[in-house]
Amino acid sequence: MPELSLHILLLIISLVLIPALMILTITIRAVIRAASSSAIPPVPLFHGVVFPGVFDWVYTGVFIFMTVVGTISGLMFTGNPQMTATEIAASTGFQLCVYLPFIVRFILLPSYANSELSLLRKMSYVGLGLLFIFSANFLLDAGGVIKWLMEMTDCPEYQDIVIMFRDGNLMVRSIIFFAAVIMAPICEEIVYRGFLYNILKQYGGRIIATILSAAFFSAIHGSLAQMLPLIGFGIIQCILYEKTRCITYPIILHAVYNSLSLLAIYILL
Repeated sequence: MPELSLHILLLIISLVLIPALMILTITIRAVIRAASSSAIPPVPLFHGVVFPGVFDWVYTGVFIFMTVVGTISGLMFTGNPQMTATEIAASTGFQLCVYLPFIVRFILLPSYANSELSLLRKMSYVGLGLLFIFSANFLLDAGGVIKWLMEMTDCPEYQDIVIMFRDGNLMVRSIIFFAAVIMAPICEEIVYRGFLYNILKQYGGRIIATILSAAFFSAIHGSLAQMLPLIGFGIIQCILYEKTRCITYPIILHAVYNSLSLLAIYILL
């Protein structure tokens, strides 16, 4: 097949994905409505509780410290993807344990009034978010920004996890797929949008909360070359969270984005 840029392929896929998502929402509307009473609570604040409490401040501080240490360590070893399937599984399990207190705390918070937007409109925002993200990535790639960042930071274009998915066996790919498509969207969206964004928004407003939470989200990925695309992704997710007033939709976008990215990597790289 002719050579295509990874971002071009993702842009083409997203153009097909938007109508598919809209059709899918009509099909599953009854199921979503039935489950809405137990959905994860939407955008702040949460009625009837003090938020953030002592636990929220302390654990957020510990988490930020771990994020900084993990980012520095990741940057030191970037470009050396030598982990086995067992090591990847252990790393995934450790990350899940770190995220788990955030998830439990967030789920136990009381629900908040949902947006008046219809389900179809919310899913349309998911499709538009995907299109915008892939378009922005394509423009950054075509404009030479990614290449410039690679040269300035001496970092590879792709994260180590991408290389391990490309070169790994079936077990390695299965673990990475689970981590990228299921675990990461749920954990990262609850922590960075549902939790950290909510805290920062109370003290700095939407703009500062959006930028800072997106910056922390970018930092955990440990790739200076992908810094701008990841910050852009985090900003879009915050906007989607505010628009839909429900963390479910950023989780859906994140899962679809990661699954399409892995599909494109499998096809092209």
